[in-house]
Amino acid sequence: MFSGLVESVSLGAALVAQDPAVLERRLARLDVLRRAAGAVLMSADSAHREALDTIRAGALFILVRPEESAIVRQGAELAWPQLDSLYGDEAMALAQLAKRVGYDDCVRLSSRFDRYDGRAECDVMWSAVNLLRGAPAEVGFAPR
Repeated sequence: MFSGLVESVSLGAALVAQDPAVLERRLARLDVLRRAAGAVLMSADSAHREALDTIRAGALFILVRPEESAIVRQGAELAWPQLDSLYGDEAMALAQLAKRVGYDDCVRLSSRFDRYDGRAECDVMWSAVNLLRGAPAEVGFAPR
């Protein structure tokens, strides 16, 4: 009985010693990761159910239904040179920016009062940054 009391007292001291702000940031990060994993799972499940063709034009990848692939291929081949010439440097700069923005920046720059579908603005911003981090790599940009 005495050892149980000692354990509960030491456990209580450990819990009190944790910084609530750090715990909240960790929980927010875990929630963002959980949501991202759910989105990937839904996307993979959707792709698994429907047969899709992959169209590639330059660094542009498009998933389409097989019956639409011919017309989408033509459009992608026409669009890619213009997209690349207009947004090539900007896409690289955006990839560099996304690489340098951290969760603490999102917390500092967001409103504490704005919410998006119940989610805090900083969490939505962090989610967007993580989407931006992955997007350039998918199309061939590799910021260092």
